[in-house]
Amino acid sequence: MNKFFLSIILFLMAASNAAMGAYVSGEVVDQNGQPISQSTLCLSAQSTVVTAAPNCLQTQTTDANGNYVFGQVSPGAYMVTIIDGRFPTFTWLPVARNVTVAQFSDTVTGFNFNRQFSYSNFQKPVTLSGVNLPELAGFNLSQDTVFVKVYAVNPANPTQQTVFFIGRVTNEANLKFAASAPWTVNQVIYEIFSSSASAQGSLYIQS
Repeated sequence: MNKFFLSIILFLMAASNAAMGAYVSGEVVDQNGQPISQSTLCLSAQSTVVTAAPNCLQTQTTDANGNYVFGQVSPGAYMVTIIDGRFPTFTWLPVARNVTVAQFSDTVTGFNFNRQFSYSNFQKPVTLSGVNLPELAGFNLSQDTVFVKVYAVNPANPTQQTVFFIGRVTNEANLKFAASAPWTVNQVIYEIFSSSASAQGSLYIQS
């Protein structure tokens, strides 16, 4: 075959593959496995750091069945991040997932996101006696894994918060924090989240 025509054919094949690209897909569900529609997913370059505003190469929105699909994805290493302003970021498990596309013909599935910690089961305000926050000595919930948020509210603006800690902990966890806020902190609030609205329990705090 003429080398010129062979080059043309190879070029057209490469262009066709590039136009088609790979597919990356998954679903978004709540704690009961029910689909969540209208969630935004961001496809960005792979990173070890998850940010609230990633540099998206593509964005997709979940359909009525909670599904999303990124198309025309070139081979490379990517991160898929869920961005849904309707829910706090920490309620998602995970918040972001790394994905590798090996070739243009790949169909990469199963990059799912689950909204785990949907319920604020109870809050406990604690009055401070010094500059350090009291220690969370323990708590007991009907779930083994829960989520704790420790924060203070600005007395002059109740909608403004300073968060001292936010993360997943277990029943055996002891947590201690230093209080630092742009206003005088006289009281902090420990808020407990879990995956069930019916979760019961108690919270122990020591000074």
